[in-house]
Amino acid sequence: MAVTRFITGLYGYLAALVAFLWIGILTGGADPGDSLAAGWLPPS
Repeated sequence: MAVTRFITGLYGYLAALVAFLWIGILTGGADPGDSLAAGWLPPS
């Protein structure tokens, strides 16, 4: 089902985003805004 694939992809994207933010916080203490401003934007 297309809806199931969409939901799975959405959860995968959110999990990757959360993991990236946690890595940024643990390694540099930077808030998400700093990380995004530095050019770490997800591909559109």
